[in-house]
Amino acid sequence: MKTIRVLERAIAAIRAIDDGNKTLRDIHLATGIDKATLLRILQTFQNEGVLRRSMFDNSYQRLPFGSGAGVYTEKLMAYAEIATPFLQALQNLRSIYLNKRKAGNRVRQPRAWSIPPRATK
Repeated sequence: MKTIRVLERAIAAIRAIDDGNKTLRDIHLATGIDKATLLRILQTFQNEGVLRRSMFDNSYQRLPFGSGAGVYTEKLMAYAEIATPFLQALQNLRSIYLNKRKAGNRVRQPRAWSIPPRATK
């Protein structure tokens, strides 16, 4: 019985991602699929909400599959990816502030943490 070669390649790409090969190069090396073909396969999976591509390191990640959850999850993961560096920076600032305060140093609270006064009419 004949098999569908493109389907075999697509499944191999998904298995490679599941095995920890996240970049185009890694997936290519794991599967032996030509990069141009592989890119088309991965783009199709992205368009269908099966995969997402990180905007920072171009790695591919699986998304929950079925009932349109992929598009919604893709947006949430993109927002989380954008917010992550800012949240880490805020956490670092907070740690520095608390460590200085614990050491007995007088530290002025950053203006960004102050509650703005209510506008009066």
